[in-house]
Amino acid sequence: MIHRIPFVLKLSVEEHKRLIAKIPWNGKWGDDDIDDIKLKIKNQLIPIQTRCAYCGLPFKGSKDKQIEHIAPKAYYRQPQFMFTLHNLVLSCGYCNNLIVKGTKPTIILPVNRLYKKCNFSIVHPYFDDPQDHYDWVDNGDEILIQIKNGSTKARRSIEIFGLDSGEMNELRAAQVLLTKMKQQKTINNAEESLIQKILNYFK
Repeated sequence: MIHRIPFVLKLSVEEHKRLIAKIPWNGKWGDDDIDDIKLKIKNQLIPIQTRCAYCGLPFKGSKDKQIEHIAPKAYYRQPQFMFTLHNLVLSCGYCNNLIVKGTKPTIILPVNRLYKKCNFSIVHPYFDDPQDHYDWVDNGDEILIQIKNGSTKARRSIEIFGLDSGEMNELRAAQVLLTKMKQQKTINNAEESLIQKILNYFK
């Protein structure tokens, strides 16, 4: 349902120097002079990420694939990690909106100077294997998410992203059913397109 994201991001030495020249970062991602770097990051993520890093549901389209800062880039959170490559994934518009994740803290204080040594409160898309934190119960009409081994990271992730909501449970079941139908070739392209439109509207 939710899978660990393989890490593929790479920037050139020159691109790293351009980012370093902008220190101190103030939490703003929208500088025009680095648009090419942001586009390069997104284009590296798109081929390997067909699903949201947090909820695991397929993206609705190209506009739904948003670059997400795992540790929030807000000036009162961790702007120092704004261009740390391990801090960047793609997420859907739902999980990345201000009401759901927004600037909620994901690093347990105190914050280590080195990103990889920070203690994250959520299941980290690169560092953690979701199979160690989540279990799934298929009830037919719903696929329920369960906390595995008492994982506090799973508990916090479920809480932030609403991974146990009725809508999420039903969407997971619908996606599994659609995949099975495609594998068994029991639907044609027009039917698949209609089902996908319904799923996209629902999400």
